Amino acid sequence: MAVAFFVSPAVASAATIDDLLAQINSLLVQVQALQSQIQAIEQASTGSSSTSGANVDINVTLPNVASPSCISISRNLYVGRRDSETGGEVSSLQRFLKTLGFFTYPEVTGYFGPATETAVQKWQASKGIVSSGRPETTGYGVVGPQTRSALSTRCGTVTPVTSDTPVTSDTPANQDSVTDSNSTSVTTSTQSEPEIAVTSPYSGVFWKIGNAYQIQYRVEVKEPGTVPAQVLIYLEQYHPVTSAKSGSINTSQLIANTSNTESFTYKVPENASFPKEGNTYKIKVCTNGCAQSALSSGYFSIVNSKPDEETTPPSISVLSPNGGEVFVNGNSVPISWTSNLSAERLLKITLIDKANEHHSTVAGSISAGGQNYNWLIPSNFLEEGTGAGFKVKIDCIDPNVSCSDMSDNIFEVFSISRRVFNALDVNNDGTLSLEEVVSTMRLVRESVGSQRGGALYREAYDIDLNGFITSLDVNAFIARIGSDPIVSQPSYKAFLAMDINGDFALSAQEVVNTFAGVLAAVGSYSGQANFVPKYDVDGNGFILSLDVNYFIGVDSAFTQGADTKNVRLFRIMDQNHDYKLLASEARATIDDVISRAGSLTGQERFKPEYDVDGNGIITSLDVNAFIAATSLMSAEEQAKL
Repeated sequence: MAVAFFVSPAVASAATIDDLLAQINSLLVQVQALQSQIQAIEQASTGSSSTSGANVDINVTLPNVASPSCISISRNLYVGRRDSETGGEVSSLQRFLKTLGFFTYPEVTGYFGPATETAVQKWQASKGIVSSGRPETTGYGVVGPQTRSALSTRCGTVTPVTSDTPVTSDTPANQDSVTDSNSTSVTTSTQSEPEIAVTSPYSGVFWKIGNAYQIQYRVEVKEPGTVPAQVLIYLEQYHPVTSAKSGSINTSQLIANTSNTESFTYKVPENASFPKEGNTYKIKVCTNGCAQSALSSGYFSIVNSKPDEETTPPSISVLSPNGGEVFVNGNSVPISWTSNLSAERLLKITLIDKANEHHSTVAGSISAGGQNYNWLIPSNFLEEGTGAGFKVKIDCIDPNVSCSDMSDNIFEVFSISRRVFNALDVNNDGTLSLEEVVSTMRLVRESVGSQRGGALYREAYDIDLNGFITSLDVNAFIARIGSDPIVSQPSYKAFLAMDINGDFALSAQEVVNTFAGVLAAVGSYSGQANFVPKYDVDGNGFILSLDVNYFIGVDSAFTQGADTKNVRLFRIMDQNHDYKLLASEARATIDDVISRAGSLTGQERFKPEYDVDGNGIITSLDVNAFIAATSLMSAEEQAKL
């Protein structure tokens, strides 16, 4: 059987090299499809006389090559990301860039590796977004907010760029060749194999001959418990970009065979035949006999003397936090420093506790060039109810540079509940009293709505430290109080029962209404109709005089100012002491006060309890005070006055 196929691409006469590359890649896809069709035809012709020896012509006409549709990427994409964590967006990006000819790896892998990074860099340069730098400084090779926006709005016109860097495998997964029942070679990805990414050295870095440098990489294994037998690290020099062999390897040398899956320190040898000075070096990291590999991003240089060599000893100084700051779980801590280090130098940031012991690592490896780092404190960093003091320590981790600095003094981190407790524990004795809770909560509620710098703002009450005191801060206080042993104290229960509107400030009306209810329930026990559980503050199942005494204690301690006076006058008028002041009782008392108006201390007509203002004479002001206190009567009784 003879099979012939004809391809008739319609290509614009002004096609560029990148256009042709894109068309070639598209043709390869068509060829793979045709091979599948041929296989199906061969299978169908087996044992069938009607098709035996037939010539089958397959004519395929490729469509015009046009600019692809724009795509929408919702996540930041960079080396190491994969479809499983991005909802398939890595594959979408690779297909988009492949159609344009920027992504030249033979297949869409769903893994963002060096080849995808190179393709993104070329596309960014073609759009004028960024054309130099490193991923962590300029975003070169990273699909961040600006590049995502450009992908969705500016991808219709393509300005081809010339590749000056080699393209390598974009997937760290092993490509295992397997054979199906018809002996057709099929390539499949073995997802349990290690995934690799090289994170240092960066593009544009200088290595000085004779110095040691840390190579950093990640070798991640999909299946738990599976460890690569070895990690091989190669130093590779490529032909100069001006050479006809640009992009191809000139020399490759194995510099490490290690089991370390994260880093390796390499000293550039002196007086060696390799490496020599040059600006086209890369690091390759691979496993399983280099079935899986990854390259460092862009070229770096090896030199005898660095152009940016520091002429003064390396130094670093921590600016913040530098002592006295307060943070809580979930806050973002701005860490900043000054140094004379170049951006290629790597730093490690750690927390040191009050005993000057290492507590935890904040950042294992970051560039010294940024001079700032935002540390987001995990929401579970400290257990609830705890707090701790720390210093930030910043160290150079480059073996050629020795420098370190630490915060001058302790800054503090608290769990939310611990910060609330500190605000409530006014006398700092480690326990909460009813007086502390009531007085603090009254002030907290008064400060709601204030912001930093305002007259009512108090930082101690700004629990989340966002510069505002809001209902969220109030809720944090309420939640903390609700978990404290104080809630089981009879006096606290009596206060809550009396504080009807929950503002932690007792009004005269709340006191009168509560006492009326408590006195009406005295003598009742659990299960009876007139038993009110919240008045049984000692929890013994009975409402007795002991419960009443707790309410009296709360009333005398927390009813203040005019409310205290009104309650006192109410009680004078309430002749039968049932806290249900009748119009007849009020009228009789007020008439008696009027009859004594003008009397002085010591006179027979003078009655001390009627001298409301305590000036030694009963006047119309005292009469008016009693009249004002009748506002605590029920509306029905007030109408009878």
